[in-house]
Amino acid sequence: HDWLISHESVCYVPGVVAAIKCAIRTFTKPGEKILIQSPVYTPFYSSIERNKRQIVLNPLKLIDNQYKIDLYDLKEKLKDNVRMMILCSPHNPGGMVWKREELTEIARLCAEKEVLIVSDEIHSDIVYSGNKHIPIASLSEATAQNTITCIAPSKTFNIAGLVASAIIIPNKINFEKYQEEISASGYEVNLMGITAMEAAYRYGEEWLDQLMEYLE
Repeated sequence: HDWLISHESVCYVPGVVAAIKCAIRTFTKPGEKILIQSPVYTPFYSSIERNKRQIVLNPLKLIDNQYKIDLYDLKEKLKDNVRMMILCSPHNPGGMVWKREELTEIARLCAEKEVLIVSDEIHSDIVYSGNKHIPIASLSEATAQNTITCIAPSKTFNIAGLVASAIIIPNKINFEKYQEEISASGYEVNLMGITAMEAAYRYGEEWLDQLMEYLE
């Protein structure tokens, strides 16, 4: 996806949902507000509520059968002491691949209000021709420093049961805090999950190319 990352910025968690919960506990406190864009993947809601944080909704607009981001509403909602935004990119269930202009505005608004971005990019490899996934953290170094990016082979290669994900945190201070929470929580990726993740990313490109052609 044209984003150069360092090995030192990557840590491993058993699944993206677990990774999001870990981020919530690491970077927010009980009672604090977390913004999500509805409709969205159901575990976003439960991850926030079960950790006793408050949900703030920035509802997407359905226009001509496509979801659009209400940037004005997002700006207004972020003013309300929001501490974190969980972004779904590409979007589940809407299937939208967010454009550079949309992501840039999200990054700008979050930086302005000091809101940490947690970007679930688990569907980034399942993008049809004519669209391009842009990791929000790739927009600029400043955005990378304010973003936690979650990726996994689980959707692309249908191995969700092996619960393995890679979490990319370029901000060294945030990386260390996150690693401490992983250790305290006992979140460890199992050997089969690690092996499958490496095999998928190292050898799976040809298979994925054929899959995308078939899906389209």
